Amino acid sequence: RVEEGLALAERLLASVGIKMPMRVGPAAIAKFVGQRLSRRFRGYEFNERAVASIPAVELRRVDILYSVVSGISFVDPILGRVVQGEFLRYALETGEPFRIALALAQELGYLAVPGPKGWADVEAVGVQLKQVAMRVGHPHVIGVADGAMGMAAYLCGRTAEARDYLQAGLGTLRDWGSGV
Repeated sequence: RVEEGLALAERLLASVGIKMPMRVGPAAIAKFVGQRLSRRFRGYEFNERAVASIPAVELRRVDILYSVVSGISFVDPILGRVVQGEFLRYALETGEPFRIALALAQELGYLAVPGPKGWADVEAVGVQLKQVAMRVGHPHVIGVADGAMGMAAYLCGRTAEARDYLQAGLGTLRDWGSGV
């Protein structure tokens, strides 16, 4: 029921003001290229803000993007990358650390796609992710961060590091997570 899911995702995103191409084609490719250029110039920096100071509509937008990207990346990795770019952008704009950590964790998987060539990028974003996760201090975010680093390390051919990260992440999620 992929088509039905994509149509629902498109409507859900539109409900928070995001027009997203839900099929890979020229519009999705153009969006992807624009996101890559923007990320190259903007980087992953953000101004931290307390969740109470962020309008609810902005938080809802980021949360909906997280929900969509979490599923769509398995159905269509290219389209998932485009949605991830929006998720990351909006999370960084809100400045809310919990959501930024989730966005950076998702980003690691895409940075690892080139395999060993992607390791420098994975490592750089991974350091930032771990710093944000530790600042948040929530076991769920810390476990997700370690798990994401583990998956990215594995995709980059760094199996020993992957095992260490995955064991740490799974241990944290098992011991402290709820509903994961």
